[in-house]
Amino acid sequence: GDLESAQVGALQAILIATGHYSGSVDGMFSAEVEAALIALQEDLGVPATGVVDAATLRALEDALVAAGQDPEMPTIPETPVTTAPDAATTTTAAVTTTTIATTTTVPEAGNVIDVLAEAGQFEQFLAAVDAAGLTDTLSGPGPFTVFAPTDEAFAAATLPADPEALAQVVQYHIVEGELSGFDVQGVETLMSLQGSEITVGVEQGLILLDGVSTVTIANIDAGNGVAHAVNAVLLPPS
Repeated sequence: GDLESAQVGALQAILIATGHYSGSVDGMFSAEVEAALIALQEDLGVPATGVVDAATLRALEDALVAAGQDPEMPTIPETPVTTAPDAATTTTAAVTTTTIATTTTVPEAGNVIDVLAEAGQFEQFLAAVDAAGLTDTLSGPGPFTVFAPTDEAFAAATLPADPEALAQVVQYHIVEGELSGFDVQGVETLMSLQGSEITVGVEQGLILLDGVSTVTIANIDAGNGVAHAVNAVLLPPS
């Protein structure tokens, strides 16, 4: 159940970006990488476990957002906790000051509709949201998690012409609550606004919905939730 080399490489790249690691991105989870991870965890104020856990991922994501950096982080599943790091590893950790959480104010993002409109590749989905009468809902306080098919995904889909049936399809892409990509990876099903459950899987490090649609861009943050771009339209069970 260890991290794959590509995922370790992604972790090494993050540790380099935060100034905790100066080695090479070779995909090897060495003692140096573990020590750098522990140092990062200490700076983030989360338990210094030496493993990639939910608390570390969330704190790092928040710190990147606070610093005005792109929070679209590589997909790194949590590493299972096997043994606690010994005292020697902890004391020799290279403690460097992190530069990521430098700003205190996070610019207020628009609502999910605004953010998707600004992204420019979800016009057909937004038109379907509007046709389904859900624009006001998604402009409201929420929070919502929206799996937004790209225009390319819409072009490849066969959609019902009936407005009520179309509304069901749109609702099937919306979940109540704000779930980051890391949150989504941690569950097996999600209850949609439509009332049917979306099944969640992880394949080759990517989130797969209903076995047909992959999350291509995770964590498009909005003021009333979060959106994730998907490459295929999801259809609720008939």
